[in-house]
Amino acid sequence: MPCRDIRIADVLGEFPRHPCLILGRDDPLEGLAAQVQEMPELRNIYVVDGKGRLSGHISLGRLIRYLTAVWRRAPVHYHDLLEYVSFSKVSDLMDEDVIYAFEDDMVEPMLHRMVDRDIKEMPVVDRERRIVANISILDLWRVATSGYPKGRGAGS
Repeated sequence: MPCRDIRIADVLGEFPRHPCLILGRDDPLEGLAAQVQEMPELRNIYVVDGKGRLSGHISLGRLIRYLTAVWRRAPVHYHDLLEYVSFSKVSDLMDEDVIYAFEDDMVEPMLHRMVDRDIKEMPVVDRERRIVANISILDLWRVATSGYPKGRGAGS
């Protein structure tokens, strides 16, 4: 791939903005469904600590399973239901194993990481783990296959 020497920061301006929701660890789960419904193109919910550093994420699948189990009383495994009924804040539902890229990470290895982990989007963070962007696997693939930066943009 022709992108071995290209860093994420070099091409961030080439990517379209992907909507994401950023919540605090202690934010209440109540009202989260309404927030998600207001963002029809939302794919990721990221969770930050009190200093604004990335600390987790909530997949839409996990959120929908939670909402379905709690509000519609849909059949779910009893272990999940017992867990869900005790949830009250974002950190109760989040997954701490979030894959992210630093601005100075190289495009090619991050593309491979996303492929290997079946991740479609991930946050880009600074060295203090503050979210600066949200990139998609398609963004990185376009850079990897475009010949960028040889006179062409990532979207060319």
